[in-house]
Amino acid sequence: MLFRSELVNVRAHRYFLLQRSQPCEHCGALTRVHGIVLPSGHEVRVRADAEEEWERSDEPTLLSFVTQLEPSVRARLREESLWYQPRLRAAGPDPYYTNHCERCRAPFDDYRLYATPGSGFEVLCEHEAAKIQLTLVASGFAGTAEHFSLGVMFLESMTRR
Repeated sequence: MLFRSELVNVRAHRYFLLQRSQPCEHCGALTRVHGIVLPSGHEVRVRADAEEEWERSDEPTLLSFVTQLEPSVRARLREESLWYQPRLRAAGPDPYYTNHCERCRAPFDDYRLYATPGSGFEVLCEHEAAKIQLTLVASGFAGTAEHFSLGVMFLESMTRR
């Protein structure tokens, strides 16, 4: 995938990779899934009166429906998993990064992983958050995402790697 810097809408000086085990919705196998969290201080490009500007966020954010990643971020993700990769969608011109089952290769539903309370990365308690492994990547992040969370529940309870 060609990286188009003019489309970048989120950036940070560092980022976190998330990993947890999740049953596949298709074959039932327990498989690793991944996500990206940007810490507080990340910046989001916003439109204001036909002008674009970068706005700094005081809260961390969990990204989903990521349509492009800077090459260094893509390379780092490939070190973690071959199964977090672009997938064409039924509607819309751009593929987006999504998790795929390590066993049957079927794609995971991003809404279920990122936006369904009590499932995937949208945990409801410290006990569930502790099942998520959190890796700090101390290098820059740039990408394009369609969805951002406002804060990340129980981030401090996730297991540091």
